Amino acid sequence: MGTTLLLFLVILRSFGYPVIPFGWAKPVQFDPYNLKSPKRDAALISFAGPLSNLLLAAILSLFVQLVSATQSPLSLPFLIATLLIPTIALNVVLAIFNLIPVHPLDGGKILVGLLPEKDSRKVDMFLRRYGIMILVLLIFPFRGSSAVSVLITPIISAILGVLLPSSQLI
Repeated sequence: MGTTLLLFLVILRSFGYPVIPFGWAKPVQFDPYNLKSPKRDAALISFAGPLSNLLLAAILSLFVQLVSATQSPLSLPFLIATLLIPTIALNVVLAIFNLIPVHPLDGGKILVGLLPEKDSRKVDMFLRRYGIMILVLLIFPFRGSSAVSVLITPIISAILGVLLPSSQLI
C-alpha cells in the first residue's frame, strides 16, 4: 500500500500537482538461522532491494529510450514511456535513499555486514538504538534542505543523467 501510494504521488507531482511524495514499506522477513554466514548474507539480502530498484529503472529506461527514438509523440507507446519516467526516477531515489548506512534502511545492514565482527556488533547496537533519530535528523530540513538531500541528490542526478539523457522526454 505504501509503495503504491508513493508511486501515485510521484506521478501526480510530475504532472504539476503540489503533493509531497510519501510512502512506506515493510522490511523483508528472513530467519538468520537459515543463513550460512548470517552477517554477510543479511547484508546481501539487504542489498537486493536497492539493486532491484536500479535494475528496474535501467530496464524501464531502455524501453523509454527505444520508444522515444522510434515512435511519434502522439502514439500510445510514447505516452506510456512518458508515464514511466517518474517510475524510473522513483526507483533510483528509493535505491540511493535505502543505501544510506543507517538502520532501519538497507544501508545500515549492509554497513554492518561489511565491518569486522567486533566493529559490526558495536555499530549494529548503536544504529539499532539511535538509527531512527539519526534518520529523522538527516531528513529534517535545516536552512531549506536536508542533509540527505544534499548528500544523495548529486548521485541521483548522475544516475538519472545516464538512464534518461537530456535528449529524452524529461
